[in-house]
Amino acid sequence: MRTIRSLLVLAILATSGPALCQVGQNWSAARSVLPPGFGASEARVVILSDGSIHISFRGSDSDDPQVGGIYYTRSNDQGYSWAAPKPAVTVSGILSITHELLADGDTLLLFMAINQLARYEVKQFRSANRGQTWDETETLYSDADPVHGLVGWKQDGRMYMMILSERLRPGGESEFSFWLSRGRASGAYWDPPTKVSNFFARAASPIRLVPNGRWPWILWKQNNADFHVLEAVAEDGTRWRDRTVAIPPSGPVSILSDRGVSYQVVTTAARQLLFNRTDDLAPTSSFLSTIPRDIDKPNLKLAWEGKDNYTLPASLRYELILDEGAPVMISSATTHEFTELKNGSHMLQMVAIDEARNRQSPATIRRFTVRVLPTAKFLSPRNGDLLNRGDLTASWEGTHNCRPEDPLLYSLKVDDGEWSEFSPEPSANIQGLADGDHALFLRAKD
Repeated sequence: MRTIRSLLVLAILATSGPALCQVGQNWSAARSVLPPGFGASEARVVILSDGSIHISFRGSDSDDPQVGGIYYTRSNDQGYSWAAPKPAVTVSGILSITHELLADGDTLLLFMAINQLARYEVKQFRSANRGQTWDETETLYSDADPVHGLVGWKQDGRMYMMILSERLRPGGESEFSFWLSRGRASGAYWDPPTKVSNFFARAASPIRLVPNGRWPWILWKQNNADFHVLEAVAEDGTRWRDRTVAIPPSGPVSILSDRGVSYQVVTTAARQLLFNRTDDLAPTSSFLSTIPRDIDKPNLKLAWEGKDNYTLPASLRYELILDEGAPVMISSATTHEFTELKNGSHMLQMVAIDEARNRQSPATIRRFTVRVLPTAKFLSPRNGDLLNRGDLTASWEGTHNCRPEDPLLYSLKVDDGEWSEFSPEPSANIQGLADGDHALFLRAKD
């Protein structure tokens, strides 16, 4: 059976650029997985054996489960698209504290603290169909004292849940108690919670799980001043102790890996839920517009599309290279027009670039030839001129679509005579014209 990976995501400040990256990994750009109108203040992530990614998150700070309850979304294509989020469990009284999302095989287990009016409970909800439906299956904790926090983990083939309760006392200080419950890996048959430690304080931060060998540490900040850890002092986890730490241990890096791909999810101070992943696959591109082999005009309009395994089409960039020219960078568009194309053979290369800076290889290539015909016109004589002598000087001009240094050649014919040899001369002296009508013909060659 595959190992199911899960991670806790707490609210952090996100910065622009590669803030979610690690050195040496080809990370893409983070993007929100939530539609407009949704916010998230915390999240949990697991990956099931089929590679699907599952995220549960708190919608807001409200106790209304339709507004501030625990929502759920999933991706079946490694984060490219996400299902519309919906409440995972619609029950009243969900407490605004951290929740847990764990997994066993392809079964999802969601743990939430709920105010049942007379009592506070931690309940387990089970989904065997990848989050489509959830069933309440276990009550891990039930007491008159409110639940202040909970963290869960898998260890030695079993599941563990550490619950922190708070009993309000006169004088401003509360009694906080840690309760440890153990269950099977499937989430069934949880033992009654056992009180393993307590402390008195005016305030305590949310508790956080910190890996530390076989048994993890439970970390919190007390009275907004000192950091504390709860650590197991018995091999079987029956005895724990609370001690102060000068420097809080770093939490687990919020990165999961599966099938050679790493994933990261963060919630921001602006209540965004951002997803990012590593990406080593290059995008592809294809032209939508037809590019003829021969073009009789000096401009070429292009339209294309790009595809990638993670970067959305609107976020792909493109590099267009015509012959040996400098690359033309295109962002947020899939059209471009080349103008002033010179006659001759050309090669056009297009390279798509995704948000992880993977470059398409090989490039999409098209070859074409521009064949714009040269033009020529007489400057003198003008059509219909009346001459009183038998000789004249004809002059002309023309244009071509070649390089400026390339010559433009002309050939002249009088009436039904022979064409002259092509020459770059812009004029010619014509003699021996008899009385009557005459016609001059001019052609150009580049």
